[in-house]
Amino acid sequence: MASVNNADADSMATLRPDNTDGTHSKPTYPDELPFEILSLIFSHLLDSDRPSFWNPPWLIKSVCRQWRDVATENPNLWVVPPVISLGGMLSPRDAPSPTTVLILKNAARRAEFPQHLSIHGLNPSVPVQSFLSPLFSKSTQIVHLGLIRIRPGAFQTISTQFKIHSLPNLLTLRLHVDTEIRNGYCGFLYGFEDCPALREVEIECFNPAFIRLPWTQLTHYTERSRESPIGINSLLCPESSLDLQELSYYFDSGPVWLTAHQTQHTFPALEHVNLDGTEDEKIVELLDYLTLQSLKHLRCPCHSTRVVACVERLIVRSGCRLTILALFPKRSMEPSIEWGAALLNSPSLYTIRNLEVANPSVQAMNMIFTRSEGRDVSLPNLEECVLHLGDSESTNSFANILRGSSSSVGSSQQLELEIARIKYFKVLVPSVRDRVRLHLAAEGFEDSELDNNTQFENLVNSVDKYSEYVCEIVQPGMSNRKKGLGRLLFDWTVPTFSVRKFLDYLLKIVDDEVEPLHIVLSRVYVPVYELARMLDSQPRFYKELRDKAQQIFTQLSTITSNRPLLTTWKTEGPLSIIYRQAPFSDPVNLHDLFFEDKGAYLGRQIDGLRWGFVDLDRSLRWC
Repeated sequence: MASVNNADADSMATLRPDNTDGTHSKPTYPDELPFEILSLIFSHLLDSDRPSFWNPPWLIKSVCRQWRDVATENPNLWVVPPVISLGGMLSPRDAPSPTTVLILKNAARRAEFPQHLSIHGLNPSVPVQSFLSPLFSKSTQIVHLGLIRIRPGAFQTISTQFKIHSLPNLLTLRLHVDTEIRNGYCGFLYGFEDCPALREVEIECFNPAFIRLPWTQLTHYTERSRESPIGINSLLCPESSLDLQELSYYFDSGPVWLTAHQTQHTFPALEHVNLDGTEDEKIVELLDYLTLQSLKHLRCPCHSTRVVACVERLIVRSGCRLTILALFPKRSMEPSIEWGAALLNSPSLYTIRNLEVANPSVQAMNMIFTRSEGRDVSLPNLEECVLHLGDSESTNSFANILRGSSSSVGSSQQLELEIARIKYFKVLVPSVRDRVRLHLAAEGFEDSELDNNTQFENLVNSVDKYSEYVCEIVQPGMSNRKKGLGRLLFDWTVPTFSVRKFLDYLLKIVDDEVEPLHIVLSRVYVPVYELARMLDSQPRFYKELRDKAQQIFTQLSTITSNRPLLTTWKTEGPLSIIYRQAPFSDPVNLHDLFFEDKGAYLGRQIDGLRWGFVDLDRSLRWC
């Protein structure tokens, strides 16, 4: 079968390399896949309660002719059409895109209109209003609606049409307002206040606007705004919904929140709170206003002890049982953020399983990560932890804890490191120098072994150079990832010159020009695996590089580390290390270190947030 796009087919069909012998499988083309595999793929694409308009199931028809024939006759795949782009329709002579015409023709010849609809670039022009009339007339069948990059002038069109043609089945609404004038008033948007099924709303608007919604019935709400809150005051007023379960709010600057509400308010069903911004005082004001007895997941910026104290008040006041607590940095932090001993020993935190903290004090780190005679660790159920260390002093303090050279405040009693219970432990530091020093400490190196400044500087320079090579390889490939409607999968462009430099550097390891310690400390698994995958998926174009890489990887498998403890921690980039719980079997070779955990990282979301939180830094227009 002929493929519509050979590059997409090659990329799609590359299978996961073998995890044991280091070899890589050959590409399998889509037209060779049996019908059973196609059915599994289709089922997976349809099994989602959050539709993807950028990569909908309908796009599988673009893979090859066989898939197109199957997809065209499967009505379920048309439930979620691609994004309808209207950004170019500004004058009567402008025509809609072929994709948009195809969607409408397909909808017209089927009994049911698509339940999921996303419109991009909606503007107040006459062609757009005329073109969308059939869509508005079928609005009663819409369940999930996304209006992305709405021009403020289109508010009247949307309001009028949806007031005339109701949305009785609308469950999810996503609104992104394209605000070209930073300080301009966007206007008044209505038409959604009479949607009895509406439960989930996501709004992004960085200019003042008035949007009318059925606030009392919402269960999930996400807002990104700047100077003027769009709906947070209406949502959190005492008369608002008692059924609100999830709240995500990004703020930038502007007046104080909730000025109309002076007393605390209880939301009995609110379990998930995700806040993002740079001003601690706004975080404190909002959290001090709420009482959340069902709160399980809390994420907010934290740059000072003041925010930690506010979180402590919220937990004590609410009597909740948290399972996820993420206090992350957005800017420079206090040198040492104090955690109250009462908070760490509180029954409310006994159930914490996932924790993210920034620059905790030495006392707090000791309570979380060590035990002593007569004192057990705080947070005994902790399973995942992300630790941000914002300066060298905090890095050195944590390094001492890892070495076991830390002691209780005011006591000579030694503390025993206790991190075996943590399945995922990531530590982020401000510089490559701090990362190398911390990594050495984590592997058991004493300070006396780092006294030779020349040797240490050479090690730092080596790690820095390696990290630079990796970034040169990975970043161009990531920048070439496209979300075009004709592409089912992302494209990779191999930066040939950077790959050659990287392989030459690895060759120095093989030729004993660089000590294995350097590469062990600087290994970055994901880019190395991605490099092998990139070269293997394009064998016709990069045969020389592929063969050279395979030769080097094979030679690395014969080099065994003479210090097995170096396998306890691994790196995910130049500024972070991760604790690996499962030990290696001896002997350990450098090839094993390079390709460890490649299966777990295959297909992972780039820069995605852990633990189910929405990335509020990422614009809704790209979601």
